[in-house]
Amino acid sequence: MSDLARSRRQRLLASLARGSVEIRTRGRSMRPLLEPGDRVRLERRAPRSGDVALVEIGERLVLHRLVRPQGETWWVRGEQASAGIGRVHRDQVVAIATERRRDAQEPPGWRPLEPTAARPARWFGWWRGADRSGDT
Repeated sequence: MSDLARSRRQRLLASLARGSVEIRTRGRSMRPLLEPGDRVRLERRAPRSGDVALVEIGERLVLHRLVRPQGETWWVRGEQASAGIGRVHRDQVVAIATERRRDAQEPPGWRPLEPTAARPARWFGWWRGADRSGDT
């Protein structure tokens, strides 16, 4: 990890230790749930399957869905099929996204990001070799 990435992570963790942190999203891997430019509120708490989490992947911090734990790791994926799936060590789960705010949203305000297991679980079943014919 570069010195700059390490410094950013340390500042983020220090801020999270004092309470929730608000960040602005970039990228499209979590569309349509999160659009580029949405604001997301992050908190430090125990992760659950279906949570949207800020995870470390290499030197990047990425918002992805926690699909399921496996030993010391979590399977993670974006909402977009092209985002792929991967595994991260539980220490790479930095924070949990609890709310989002979209500037163009009517009415304005924060919306909770509830854990969602149905979509990741269905996809994960297919990945394990289930029949794809009934899955869309």
